[in-house]
Amino acid sequence: MREVYERWERDEREPVVSVWPLVLAFLGYYPGPQESFADMTLMARRTLGLEQKKLAEQVGVIHQRLRRWEHGAETPSPPELARLKGLLAEPMRAAG
Repeated sequence: MREVYERWERDEREPVVSVWPLVLAFLGYYPGPQESFADMTLMARRTLGLEQKKLAEQVGVIHQRLRRWEHGAETPSPPELARLKGLLAEPMRAAG
């Protein structure tokens, strides 16, 4: 485990998405940018610990569309953004 952590520290690797909720709980905050729809999509995946396909299912879109959001190639519609924010609010309420 120490080797894995050291690789994170050296920016050689990132935690797998399923580990992110534990990392965020330990830190007590989300350390990444939060300015764009792409940032928000990635933050939601990391906070929830979900792969793109699983988050897309929960938001109600195909995973290719969610991938485009995450890469900044497309923006969610207002209802999709509301669903994404709603999913993101759940862990925040539980933590607070």
